[in-house]
Amino acid sequence: MALKKDFITTQDWKREELDELLDITTEVKNNPQKYATSINSKSFCMLFYNPSTRTRNSCEVAVHQLGGHAVFNSLKDTWIGFQSESIKDTANVLARYFDAIGIRIFPNIVDWRYKEGNKIMRDYAKHANIPVVNFEDDMYHPCQALTDIYTIKEKLGNRMDRQRRIYHQ
Repeated sequence: MALKKDFITTQDWKREELDELLDITTEVKNNPQKYATSINSKSFCMLFYNPSTRTRNSCEVAVHQLGGHAVFNSLKDTWIGFQSESIKDTANVLARYFDAIGIRIFPNIVDWRYKEGNKIMRDYAKHANIPVVNFEDDMYHPCQALTDIYTIKEKLGNRMDRQRRIYHQ
């Protein structure tokens, strides 16, 4: 059984693990058919506290292209945060239905109290025995950070590697 690994911030991961994710990204991009069934029969819960266009669509398409099924949940269509459903209960139940949970929570949901959105994200991770992926909170946006790094590496390629070697000499 695989160990649960949340993706709430890149700072929680080792450099080697992030490099491996970027390598896998290249492999999937270069060989999409090879990975078309890599997550067959897996379901991904997407929980959005805020509206979304790009994140929602890119994640739904990605899960589909890998053979899985993504389910969109808008906070306005749930009882989360009301007296009837706590984050603990919700995380426990969703973990029984899904293989991973992605969450997006902007600062306006927590009245712009810095770190509160991230605290909610970590509460889900604490109570769910499946991986939690941060689609963006009031502190971190790790998927965007990795995408930016990937794009830079892809565009600059060997020039970055040469610069890194020169810098570390």
